[in-house]
Amino acid sequence: MLIAFLCWLCFFNGIDLLAPLDKTEALQLEIARSMAVSGDWVTPATDGLPYFDKPPLPYWIGALLLRLAPQAPWLPRLGAATAGCIGLGATLLLCRFGRSDGASLRGLSRAVSAAAILGLMPAYAGFSRIALHDIYLTASITTALTIVFLLSRHGGQSPRQQALAGWLTGIALGVGVLAKGLLSLALPFATASVFLTVAGPAARRPFTWRFAAALLLGLVLVALPWHLAAWHDQGNAFLANYLGRSHLSRFTSELDDHAGPWFYYLLAYPALTAPWSLPALAALIQGDALDPRHWRRRLRSEPLLVLCTIWIAVTVGLLSLASTKLPHYILSSLPPTAIAAAHFFWPSQQPQPASDRLSRILLGIIAALLLAAALLLGWMPSLLIPTSRNAAAFSLALRALLGSPATVAGLALLGVCGGWAAWRGRRPRLGLGALLAACVIGLLLLAPPVMQAYRVTVQEPRLALADRACGRRAGMNRSRWWARAGIP
Repeated sequence: MLIAFLCWLCFFNGIDLLAPLDKTEALQLEIARSMAVSGDWVTPATDGLPYFDKPPLPYWIGALLLRLAPQAPWLPRLGAATAGCIGLGATLLLCRFGRSDGASLRGLSRAVSAAAILGLMPAYAGFSRIALHDIYLTASITTALTIVFLLSRHGGQSPRQQALAGWLTGIALGVGVLAKGLLSLALPFATASVFLTVAGPAARRPFTWRFAAALLLGLVLVALPWHLAAWHDQGNAFLANYLGRSHLSRFTSELDDHAGPWFYYLLAYPALTAPWSLPALAALIQGDALDPRHWRRRLRSEPLLVLCTIWIAVTVGLLSLASTKLPHYILSSLPPTAIAAAHFFWPSQQPQPASDRLSRILLGIIAALLLAAALLLGWMPSLLIPTSRNAAAFSLALRALLGSPATVAGLALLGVCGGWAAWRGRRPRLGLGALLAACVIGLLLLAPPVMQAYRVTVQEPRLALADRACGRRAGMNRSRWWARAGIP
């Protein structure tokens, strides 16, 4: 029930309130709408021109939903929200069954915490609410690596178990290829290869030719038909755009002004994983999982932490080599970060005093910030929320929402509870986790009224312009403009 509530709160609550915030999601929604109207399930198109920059799975899901309700152009976002739920479920299973103490109460608490932390990462929740492809990639990679890790840990000596595991892994990877392309193969294969190399012959024993054959069969059956159909319909144009531009050029050159230095993802990663990046780092340091020289030794007691370290390093490292960079490209590094953070709050061994001191310090800092925010919002909200020239009405509405007595009282209560946990709490780690979770849940509960205010004060006036434009442009309707324009 807790996980179901988190899925609703993090991924579905208020998903229909906003029009697209940028041109990227607007383009994805327009392609899904175009596919629903044309009935061409092979060639994604926009303005009548083929568009092979991304594979079609999110467009298929969006088009099917739009056929059911054409007047609800936000429906393709439901596919991304469902993918977010799948990634959360795979993370729960990996943490639950990937450890020897997974059946204990502590192991179950750790697994539920890992899933909750993933859902309560603002970046993960945010990208699960918009119609982009990267959350599908994250769900695919998390599912595939869950199967591989569990098979390496629990054997699977019978040919049937090996074939079933290979088949399921191939299907997961095939779905990823249909959602994001060949990156869905590169990242999990690199991660699994490094992990199995470090883990030794015993961990590699279940991965026989039966596993490989079943994996290849599942992958081919899921991913190959569309690629062959698109090549048959578009010929070399498909290869030039899909393989050339979408894959090779995106890796070797800067596309659409999405450039960044080599350390771009070293800065983006802690921002995407906030506020859980510091507990995750502390867990990896305490588990001695950051030093590759100690991986073989740590595999005996903390194999899951070793996998998480390799998973994060491969994702951030490989994508740092690409010339085109965007923060959400490394979204697949969030599930291992959530698992590592859960190990900080539910360690397998006796907590170290240094960790408790760190937790108390962080609790005190967060409590002070919450009390300061409550004081400022209650007495001087204009200091935190200045009036914007371009959206003055929204600034005033946001000031009224965040400066309401209920919001101020909630911040003050959280600050007081955090301060008490820092001073007198017997389990500062759990107190820190509970305070961070409460802060993010508070943000998620505030998000729908904030989005509604933004829609009314900023987007609705611009949508009214779309209605007037529809009267002057033949064949144009509001839902299509909504999907194409991207209302900032």
